[in-house]
Amino acid sequence: MPTPSDFAVFILTHGRPNNVKTFDTLRRQGYTGPVYIIVDNEDKTIEQYRSRFGDSVIVFDKAATASTFDEADNFNDRRAVVYARNASFQIARDLGLTYFLQLDDDYYEFQYRINHKMQHPTGHFTVRRLLDNVFAAILDYYKSIDAKSIATLQGGDFFGGADGFGRPKRKCMNTFFCSVDRPFHFVGRINEDVNTYTWFQSLGNLFLSI
Repeated sequence: MPTPSDFAVFILTHGRPNNVKTFDTLRRQGYTGPVYIIVDNEDKTIEQYRSRFGDSVIVFDKAATASTFDEADNFNDRRAVVYARNASFQIARDLGLTYFLQLDDDYYEFQYRINHKMQHPTGHFTVRRLLDNVFAAILDYYKSIDAKSIATLQGGDFFGGADGFGRPKRKCMNTFFCSVDRPFHFVGRINEDVNTYTWFQSLGNLFLSI
């Protein structure tokens, strides 16, 4: 089950061209589709990114992006991922994509915690060479519901055992599956993920983790 041709993964990064763990994790665990490295024009290591990732590096204008949303403070400090998150929608359009997945640059493993009997045994299972299938399945679900964005659960969401994770959670963090046909903007320089899913859900939009 390969991922569709109108989908790509975006790794949002800054200043760590030699430590983009997520790229290696994706390939090791079986994602074979396109990956783009999203960096801003204020990054002093752009050429190092290009040296490693070539044409897969996409550079956006950070100051211009800052003018398009509410940073929610007046500190003039742009050391935050929210700019790359908001720039990603136009980047996807420019690339001719319909769907994209935003990831940070430091993911070392994708896991699952539920076995084939819908049980939650001790420990976790590594997604071994199957990320194409996993992403394709998530995209199929995303396409079938009216959600702005969906995410996969984080490890901490499984604390408390089987009773703690049996249904989707109305949060959306870290792994944002998005569509250019369902645009939204991330809100605030700090805690942009929580700001966004709480604010937009208060207006009737759906965000969730599965």
